[in-house]
Amino acid sequence: MQADSSEAQRLRVVLTLGQRIASLLDIEVLLPEACRLIAEAFGYDLVGINLLDPLDSTRLYQAAAFPFERRLPRTFRVPMGRGLTGHVARSGRPSLVNDVRADPRYIVGPGREQTRAELDVPLKVGRRTIGVLNVESERAHAFGAADVPYLQGLAGQLAQAIDNARLAADSRQLAAAEERARLARDLHDETVQALVALGRQLDLLALDLPPDAAQAAARVERIQRQLENTLDGVRRLSQNQRPAALEDLGLVPALRAHADAWRDLGLDVTLHLGGEPQRVPAPIEYAVYRVTQEALSNVARHAGVRTASVELNFARDALTLCVADRGHGFATGRTSPGQGLLGMRDRAREIGAELELSSATDGSGTRVRMWVPLQVTILDGG
Repeated sequence: MQADSSEAQRLRVVLTLGQRIASLLDIEVLLPEACRLIAEAFGYDLVGINLLDPLDSTRLYQAAAFPFERRLPRTFRVPMGRGLTGHVARSGRPSLVNDVRADPRYIVGPGREQTRAELDVPLKVGRRTIGVLNVESERAHAFGAADVPYLQGLAGQLAQAIDNARLAADSRQLAAAEERARLARDLHDETVQALVALGRQLDLLALDLPPDAAQAAARVERIQRQLENTLDGVRRLSQNQRPAALEDLGLVPALRAHADAWRDLGLDVTLHLGGEPQRVPAPIEYAVYRVTQEALSNVARHAGVRTASVELNFARDALTLCVADRGHGFATGRTSPGQGLLGMRDRAREIGAELELSSATDGSGTRVRMWVPLQVTILDGG
């Protein structure tokens, strides 16, 4: 009777955790929160969520872990079929190892020296494996066969929640892309044409001025020059919604052109480059460009300043982007993330990057930092 009561209690915990996890549609919140909830509910020493590398589906990376300080660096990857987690990802079946030191598949990873027992179950949506839910203990024989179905139940709900969060992110990106395309069309078809028509009216006005109206003619000429500058800026802004420079020339020239477009619109953007600029994979260039674009748009709309900086640092193993201003700022954590921040997180998730946002209302402004791994260390451990 006691065993039945304990089993019923564990089932209730699984159902409750599943409901809480399913309510989270921001994947950057979902993953660490799921790890924390599972670890605290069952007393596991470590809970990790390993997902397929978005840039190479033949390997895994640890997307979240609890405790957070034991998370593997995102530069580390586990090949499919190698280590315990890689084995589970390839086979699609759970693995229970109560003495990892006796299992030849296990290789110690960074910070895993104390691990003695490990239980891994696949994260599956239908027949498709999207990752592995990994729990570890510093005690040998910490898990039993009865633990497997409970963790599988959680893994099924977690996999569906991850899939739902990704669908929500895809919907946001589709909506943003459609909005950018609409804005580009409107700028070209309406704003540009209206400015061109205004320029023609100024030309006619200049012809109608009498020969002795030199002061008025000079004023009309100044207005014409301002109008031409505005027209050039609007054209560049329209082109930046679908940047050909990014495809043709690469990330750095595209960011320079984008900074120039903002200067014409009243925001002085300074671009700083560090390291040796290089071409990186197209998905990374596109994500970095879009995050920069959104961050600068937020500066222009909300910061209340006329200056911003963009820093792009190239290192051998990573690319770092930082967009900063010294504007009004806001209190982070007190409000739900807006669509702009969610969009930036979605971009980072697509390329396995880390995105950090810091802001304060004391005059120090806002900083958006994205760290993108370029070269990864293949980790053969579990």
